[in-house]
Amino acid sequence: MELWLAAIVLIIGMGILYLSSELAVDRLILLASKLGASMFTVGFVVSSIGSDLPEIVNSIISSYLGHGNISVGDSLGSVNTQITLVRGINSLLLYILQTHTPRICHRRNIRSGNRGYLGIPLSRWSGHKN
Repeated sequence: MELWLAAIVLIIGMGILYLSSELAVDRLILLASKLGASMFTVGFVVSSIGSDLPEIVNSIISSYLGHGNISVGDSLGSVNTQITLVRGINSLLLYILQTHTPRICHRRNIRSGNRGYLGIPLSRWSGHKN
């Protein structure tokens, strides 16, 4: 495929991706309002399904073709990646918040039971009893 044709296909694909994502967000907002659920809950469920769906499809196809070891490796790799990314991003956020906003993660705030950067009561981890 020529370079200019590949560039045109890429641009058209990005446009379709943008329009479909806008449509999906609009429909999810409508679904959340009809169900009476918060947009956070619906977004959380949809993003978790969307991130696990490729692994599920890969596991089904590889098991059907007789390659069950691929599905096990795919599942373990996915879990390890998600765990390490979440821990790494949380550590990075905590470092940034401690560096740039010391009042949020100050030792006194943690001991007094105020909420930390994720809204989690940090007094349980500091050994302080309320």
